[in-house]
Amino acid sequence: MGNGINKILPDLYLGNMRDARDPELLAQHNITHILSVHDTAAPVLEGVTYLCISASDHSKQNLTQYFRDSIVFIHESRLKGEGCLVHCVAGVSRSVTLVVAYIMTVTDCGWVEALAAVRSARPCAGPNLGFLRQLEEFENTQLAELPHLCLQTSDAVSRTFFFWPKRAREPERVVSGLVEGEVRPEVFQG
Repeated sequence: MGNGINKILPDLYLGNMRDARDPELLAQHNITHILSVHDTAAPVLEGVTYLCISASDHSKQNLTQYFRDSIVFIHESRLKGEGCLVHCVAGVSRSVTLVVAYIMTVTDCGWVEALAAVRSARPCAGPNLGFLRQLEEFENTQLAELPHLCLQTSDAVSRTFFFWPKRAREPERVVSGLVEGEVRPEVFQG
């Protein structure tokens, strides 16, 4: 299992199934929304707003079809100043994929930068190869078609997110999905 709950951005957390069932932990982080993505995703706790997505951690599983709903769910909770926990079973693959798609949508980050940012806060983050391909495809096609969904929702809130300017990368700088010199963990504190 992943290493417990990690704050990725203000009011956005990644965790595992155990974290999602811990009312004290959720209250401690003001988490009122849970995006649950696993084979048996279903609401568990009363008084929590859920988005439940039934999906397996298999490279052929299509998560892209859930990106838009997930992005809106996460962003709406953050706009209210309420915490959102995104989790799967271990908090390593499916949930990380959805959070990376969210970060891509509200920033100028590509999938490599967004994943590196998540890994700086949650080192165990590791979407399976199929999910990585879906994130790359999302960046190359659908992301451009989305008129930065969340920026339309609230430009003021979106501007408080971290931002990395895109720039050309030298292939030797990309190692295991991390880009040297680009992870700035201090941006995630807050």
